[in-house]
Amino acid sequence: MFSSYIDKKYNGYRLPLKLSFIALGITIFSLSLLSLLIYKKYDSALSHSVSSRFFVIADDLLHTVSNSLNLGLNLDELQSTQAIIQNIKNKDPTILCVGVFELTSSHAGKIVYNTRHERIGGNIPTSWVDLIQHSEGKKFWFLDEEDEGIVGVTLYNNFHQPIGGIVVRYDQRHIDNKLSMFAKKLFLYTVVLTAVIFIFVFCLFYYCFHSLLCSLKKMQMSLPSIFKGDSFVPFIIESDLESHFYDMHKKTKVLLETFAALEHQTTTEVTHEKCA
Repeated sequence: MFSSYIDKKYNGYRLPLKLSFIALGITIFSLSLLSLLIYKKYDSALSHSVSSRFFVIADDLLHTVSNSLNLGLNLDELQSTQAIIQNIKNKDPTILCVGVFELTSSHAGKIVYNTRHERIGGNIPTSWVDLIQHSEGKKFWFLDEEDEGIVGVTLYNNFHQPIGGIVVRYDQRHIDNKLSMFAKKLFLYTVVLTAVIFIFVFCLFYYCFHSLLCSLKKMQMSLPSIFKGDSFVPFIIESDLESHFYDMHKKTKVLLETFAALEHQTTTEVTHEKCA
């Protein structure tokens, strides 16, 4: 009984709701795809922006060191370099450390200056050396480690042979936190936009189909009157569709009366034949 009451009360919302849910599925798919593309674009732009800033820092330090090397000094004789890199580290809290290293062979190198003093004199990873050797003369290079990003720039001598490099390590978690906040905001905006689109589409479909559904419902309720032979339509005609239904009602009534007359005539003739 309750179910039939709900059906009667909300029957006019069924078609708009069905169409709205179809549109909702398409909207969710489209907005999800768009949100993913926006997130990837933001991730790429943010990573490029951050790494570019550190490339500029490393490049400025490269020019400072190169000018001293051009005066004929060796890399381990640049006493002011330690103070310079320490000053760079102190100015930017996202920088984990800054280091300067020299290549001791084609497969190894050692750290000459570093803001982490315990690393001074230590060997550099072989991956750095391989990256420099296979860089094909490119000055900048980049490595992505767990929670850390490494921006590197290669030092060349006057014969354009690599003799060392400068590395800037920065906290990758700073970028991850920004990406996480952006993803949460993007998700919230997507949910809100999806809800707004769903409500708008439902109202649009309801407005477009409401009169049609009302007409169909009235015509459905009036169908018994046709078979009863009523001479009137039990509702007020308010649309062209209802007007056509009224014409059909009259023609059907005439047709039923004709069938009834024929049936009566046939029955009378059969009765007369039996009497004869």
